[in-house]
Amino acid sequence: MENIFNFVIITLLAVNLIFLVVILKNFRKNFSIPKNVSNENPKGENSQIYVHAHLNHLLNVEIEKAERYQFGFTYVLVDFARLFSSQENYHEIKKIVLSVLKRTVRIVDFVIEGEKPGELFILLTETDEQAAKLVIERIVKNFEKSIFNKNIQNIRIASVNYPADATSADLLTEYLYSVIIETDEKRSVRAYGNLFE
Repeated sequence: MENIFNFVIITLLAVNLIFLVVILKNFRKNFSIPKNVSNENPKGENSQIYVHAHLNHLLNVEIEKAERYQFGFTYVLVDFARLFSSQENYHEIKKIVLSVLKRTVRIVDFVIEGEKPGELFILLTETDEQAAKLVIERIVKNFEKSIFNKNIQNIRIASVNYPADATSADLLTEYLYSVIIETDEKRSVRAYGNLFE
């Protein structure tokens, strides 16, 4: 009888151990922060560059943090698709745009490549509308100092805020696209930096 009892206890412990290992693997897979997947971020640069596949995950993480700690964040779209005429000069222009953004945003912010060429998203963590306006103005000034000064009207920037404008990742993205579509395409980037007024 004692042998049967010991066998049952050992079996239950083994099953619990296997169950625990499966839970830990799933937890690690679902809740780990994505690694920097770009080689364009050498040590010493300000921000991480993520591929588009990480966008929804990062948005949901920011939403959870904002709900937990009762602060908002700003979601920015930088559209520079009109700056390049072919695939050949796209990579060169994207590299310059990324260097401007990486010099401007903080180390806690995220820069995410868009699904379409010429789109970059920025998540400004713990940033309300007024603070976001200052960051966007810095981005504009840095674009003006770059080689894009003559073509600055070809860059568009739009932003939305959580929770003021929307409260889910899908609604934030949808609203962000609607903001950039509604803007006058002939305006320069400076006009988009003043969207909050």
